[in-house]
Amino acid sequence: MIHILPVGLSLRENLVKACDDPSRCEHLLPSKDFGRAREIVAPKEEDPNSLRSRLYPNSDDKERARTEVTAALNDPAGSGLEDQIKRFCPGKWTQPISAEMNAITRFAAGGPRRRIGFRIKRVTKLQRGDTAVLAGTDTAAGLLSALWNALALVDGDARRVGLLDVRSGVLTGAQDAAALIAPIPGLDASSADEFTASMFHLGVLGRRLIREVCGAGGDYVFHLSGGYKAALPYFIGLAEGMRGLIDMPGEEHPLGLVSSVQAHILHEETARQMIPVPLRRLAWQTVRDELENVDKKKPQVPGRGRPMRPGKGHGTLYGYAYESATGRPQDDLHLTPFGEGLYELIDVVSKR
Repeated sequence: MIHILPVGLSLRENLVKACDDPSRCEHLLPSKDFGRAREIVAPKEEDPNSLRSRLYPNSDDKERARTEVTAALNDPAGSGLEDQIKRFCPGKWTQPISAEMNAITRFAAGGPRRRIGFRIKRVTKLQRGDTAVLAGTDTAAGLLSALWNALALVDGDARRVGLLDVRSGVLTGAQDAAALIAPIPGLDASSADEFTASMFHLGVLGRRLIREVCGAGGDYVFHLSGGYKAALPYFIGLAEGMRGLIDMPGEEHPLGLVSSVQAHILHEETARQMIPVPLRRLAWQTVRDELENVDKKKPQVPGRGRPMRPGKGHGTLYGYAYESATGRPQDDLHLTPFGEGLYELIDVVSKR
């Protein structure tokens, strides 16, 4: 099973809350490790080397952060990451430490346990044979949050964590990673251009997971409780596009490139059950037919996706995957952000 986990900053936000709330602080780790909790939640003025302090990078330089995370995963011992893991014990963290951990733990257990306030004493584990894809922003803070969430999922074993460059497909760290960090450019979108870029790269991520990383025929679960809430439509769009590949044959898996896709959401503090998210099935044949005439050679207009001519479909995806600048369905068409993602996901043009 492949778990898609949007990653936000709930890890560091929960550490801030736990600093001033002894009950929260104590229940981040099993009782025998309570003494380490303070090293995790201490603010920078008390302990500049605490985990909480490390989750607030000194620089917003994305490339520098990526270089540091890459170096840490390629050489956990030499980079000092192993020493940090021994100090902070991510393999022992219990599920309230982040929204991402809470979501995947409850899913694995089939639902929530009885609880009083914040108290849940279950350590988060990734099931044997499963893969977790942590899709967060490509910011410095996003990368660090994804790294430590990933380490918690794999019992603190950095040798099981990989970093995927979505643009190039280059994988560093573990080549058969159980926890895969996949930063998405533009995911913290504040403009139409960034929204378009993020959906484009989510489509690329989906295609790379199927074609290159995880292989065809996978069962996908989207855990939509973590990450930036404004990014939820992006991931629902990706899930619906991937669901349409269930009967798209591939060489390795003739029955379909994807076996199943589901999504769920829960509230970190109060949910008593996981809420299934309804997903449409965007049939790959429909997407292929309607987006067959995307013109990749024309320059992209700012704030809009790639231009296109009408395809041979019935206009089912008009207004969702593509739009008209004039309001007339056959005139001046261009891909929407969701269309950009779908186009990359299904690899509409067979040889590119």
